[in-house]
Amino acid sequence: MHNELQKEKYDRLVAIHKITEFTDLKDIIKIDEDYDLRENYIFRGVKRLSYNLIPSSLRKDSKTQQLEINKFILKSEFNFLSKQNRLDTFFNKDYDVPTGPVDKNNMPSKITPKYQINSKEELQFKREIYVLLKFLDYADKIGLKIQADTSIRRWIHNHLAYENELKDIWPKPEFFEIISLAQHHELPTRALDWTYDFKVALYFAVSAILDGNDEDCVLWAFNYKLFEDNYNKQKYENDKLAIYRPEYSTNPNLKAQKGLFTFLTCQNYEKIDDDTPFDEELINSFSKIKSLDENQTYYQLNEFQEITIGNNEKIFHKFIISHNLKKEILKELYLDGYAHENLFPNYDGVVQSIRKRAQLDYILNFE
Repeated sequence: MHNELQKEKYDRLVAIHKITEFTDLKDIIKIDEDYDLRENYIFRGVKRLSYNLIPSSLRKDSKTQQLEINKFILKSEFNFLSKQNRLDTFFNKDYDVPTGPVDKNNMPSKITPKYQINSKEELQFKREIYVLLKFLDYADKIGLKIQADTSIRRWIHNHLAYENELKDIWPKPEFFEIISLAQHHELPTRALDWTYDFKVALYFAVSAILDGNDEDCVLWAFNYKLFEDNYNKQKYENDKLAIYRPEYSTNPNLKAQKGLFTFLTCQNYEKIDDDTPFDEELINSFSKIKSLDENQTYYQLNEFQEITIGNNEKIFHKFIISHNLKKEILKELYLDGYAHENLFPNYDGVVQSIRKRAQLDYILNFE
């Protein structure tokens, strides 16, 4: 939070719950007798309390503090020459581009700048489009189905030449399907993955205990219906928030996990490299217009969305789950049919499930 006003707004629109007893889990779905979160919310499990809701394309390696997306980029191919050398220091940090005045006739042979770039924001866009087009290229070559129209496929042989018109938002809707598929298979993208089923999210949050994670975890609930019910359909493609459910028929894992994705879009590269967490960025984007009555307040998300929020209604619920409960919750989820083979219905999922169940058995009986 940057100031008291933002903190007050965050506290008004985000509810934080601490789950310290197993019986408290009922509160995840039923906030009160008449309010069931499953009706209007989607869910996301986070393995560590210290992790924020940041898209994977903006996450950094905890040891090197370099962007994780750089691990998917060929340095020999991804070389840029900045105009007027304004970004030389920045480039030198991430890539082997020399600092100081650039003499094109006397450059190291391993550096072959192909394109000019004018800002850190534009560089971030280039990173994201590069890995997505690589994903499309490689998957298509081996015959994997990816939905991509001709406006995207025409760039399949030149991952770096794609230019996003400044009037356009990013990501553009025609990229949603590719981004969703790539995100689901752990390629860093601008999407955040969610599920309609809170137990699926709970599984991903608590199952990290099998890998030695002894930190509190988090279950997020996001009131997506509030936004879907208030879309201005004539200006949908310009909305700051996009909620997208990809085609389940081509992705059995996503179907089993009841998954969908959110995007916070940007225009003219504005905030494209901003790693403000999803919850904070969304809440900070709201402007309170007026209180309609004692029960409702009128908000504006941006110039395209106008939303009325009940004074007892929340945009987010954040459930902080004690690490002491994780193994007991995981056991219950297995008994309810939430296990790796159910969420990843393939041979690898079955093998992983056998291993994970053996790990849980050891933790429950021998630790």
